[in-house]
Amino acid sequence: MGEFKVHHVRFMSHKPLAIHCMAFEKTSKRLALSRSDGSVEIWSKPDNWLQEKVISVCEERSVEGLVWLDRRLFSVGLDSNVVEYDLATLQIKRQAPSFAGAMWCVTKDEEEHQLAAGTEDGCVVLFDASNDDLQYLRAFDKLEGRILCIAWHAGESVIVTGGPDNIRIWGVKSGHALQRILLGGKDTTVWCLAVTSDLTIISGDSRGKISFWNGKQGTRITHFQSHKADVLTLCVDEEETSVFCSGVDPLVVQYSYMAPSANSGWRSWVRTSCHTYHTHDVRASVVADAHVVTGGMDTNIIVSQTAGGKKRKFTKIPAIPSQSMVSVAKDTGLLLLRHPTFLELWRLGSTKAESDVNGDILPLRTSQLKLLQLQARSGERIACSAISQDGTVVAFSDQEKLRVHKLTLAELKSLTPSVAVARLSLPSKDNIHAAQRLVISPDKHLLVAASSSGSLQIWDISDDTGCRLAHTIPPADSSETCKQSFTNLCVSDNSKFAATSDTDGNVKLYNIKEGEVVCALPTLTQQATALAFTPASRTLLVTYSNHTVYEFDVSKEEYTAWSRDNSHRFPDQWLRQRGCLRGVTSQPADPHRLLLHNEQTIFVINRQLPMPESNYSLLSKGNKGDSPRALIACSKYKFLLHVDCLSEDTLVVVECTPIAIQDSLQQPLQQKKFGT
Repeated sequence: MGEFKVHHVRFMSHKPLAIHCMAFEKTSKRLALSRSDGSVEIWSKPDNWLQEKVISVCEERSVEGLVWLDRRLFSVGLDSNVVEYDLATLQIKRQAPSFAGAMWCVTKDEEEHQLAAGTEDGCVVLFDASNDDLQYLRAFDKLEGRILCIAWHAGESVIVTGGPDNIRIWGVKSGHALQRILLGGKDTTVWCLAVTSDLTIISGDSRGKISFWNGKQGTRITHFQSHKADVLTLCVDEEETSVFCSGVDPLVVQYSYMAPSANSGWRSWVRTSCHTYHTHDVRASVVADAHVVTGGMDTNIIVSQTAGGKKRKFTKIPAIPSQSMVSVAKDTGLLLLRHPTFLELWRLGSTKAESDVNGDILPLRTSQLKLLQLQARSGERIACSAISQDGTVVAFSDQEKLRVHKLTLAELKSLTPSVAVARLSLPSKDNIHAAQRLVISPDKHLLVAASSSGSLQIWDISDDTGCRLAHTIPPADSSETCKQSFTNLCVSDNSKFAATSDTDGNVKLYNIKEGEVVCALPTLTQQATALAFTPASRTLLVTYSNHTVYEFDVSKEEYTAWSRDNSHRFPDQWLRQRGCLRGVTSQPADPHRLLLHNEQTIFVINRQLPMPESNYSLLSKGNKGDSPRALIACSKYKFLLHVDCLSEDTLVVVECTPIAIQDSLQQPLQQKKFGT
């Protein structure tokens, strides 16, 4: 891989949050999920389960239910409002009150015109979401007990709800409860339910039981003691022949509707498989085409096949954000760490020791030190941040406002360095928008902001007293509402060019000195996952969600010869790797070597060597006398939050270990194991 000194950073306190609920949009194949802090994430299934958007509106929010309606995303929570999100600006678009207290669950009708929510007060509330609007419609009869789960059966025009001690069937037209199904046990709570086309109701309760009910007659067909504790979530596949359930006992159990023999015309529900993918409570599950997606308290997303039996394949997606939370001031050896509500500025440790032993740990002459903490506004969350290469300018943005600070660093290498902070003023204009991505140019004269409006705003920050908006580059079609959001932003070393990518797969090149679009790269079917200019600012490196790497010549406005020859020739193991590439750069000492990484592996591509054959093994170590290899993989670190070159022979690797994540979680359900 090359000789590097590595600053192995583990002092960033990254604490992933539990998953509360999920919803899958079948047309665009997007997964929406909420976490315990009220943030909502959008994941793209066609792009190798890429986290493409994060919506963090404010600090004091709870999201208890999500639903897609005609590619529009809605949520309900304990603040008693139905919220619609703007998926371009990543902010709240509109909201409507329930007038019935907190809402625990939400569903939609078959025509995707109305929403129904279950409330704390025990009534179902309908909302009209047609014609790109959201209006309170009416409430059903108020009955005793909160409604914790809900499902809409379109064919019979009924809504099924579950809560403490009962399941109720409601008439949509009348708003009255048509039938009440008692569970036959005291203090039993129905946490989740689903309804099939023939009005079979499937429920999971606090006793760990899965029950199948005849909704027309109100009788129980069969039931199973599937778990040792509460069943919190269940989902049904498209054919309505398989049910997947889990809960406090994290076992994912499958029940199938099948015949005892090939010639039999009689079918029944039977338990067909069970798998342990999670370590903690599973709170959410959805069927996404031929896969089941589950998540919960252990913060991971598990994607498993609906078929496959005991040998079912699955993928574990760790809760590592696709947008890096780390920015590096290369000239001064500083790290800017972005947390949800504050920023930390750290000085890296230093050493004068040398060693010829690979992997040797060198003693520090000066230890790492936290220099500064910048707090976001009360109740707001930080969306993005940036630091200049000399560490004297820090910028960050929440969902509403951009902030820029000048730092005065004194005696940085001493035991007691000092930092003075001065905030730069911004003009109060209506055309100034919050940013989704930020980068400060290497000459520290310009701040480039990919704004929530879809425009690229270039700020002149050379004045110590304030910022001046130098250029605003609008989106290609400013007459229409921006429908995509920015995913990546980078600036060239000569501070002349910038490049962006968005969720529609567009990659654009800008001249930030002149404030104009230079060109757009060819649009591929996959999204770009990382961008970087080479040190001479002559080419742009782009990685995509299918793990391909392209190099674009800035002056010629075309792909380079290396890219035309090799971008489609990566070996099979490279293309099959799990997780998307999250970063790309070229080594300063040897620009022909590219340094890439995903959440678990660092890769080196030597562009001077021919691309290996399709059956090439990335992780083969080889012998000392072997010839150089074009592709090298290092899987020493896990999980990688950031990788960057600090100098020609020095790397910064920011890692959050699985053990650190596990230690931050609550204790799971304790179960006795054989032999203990």
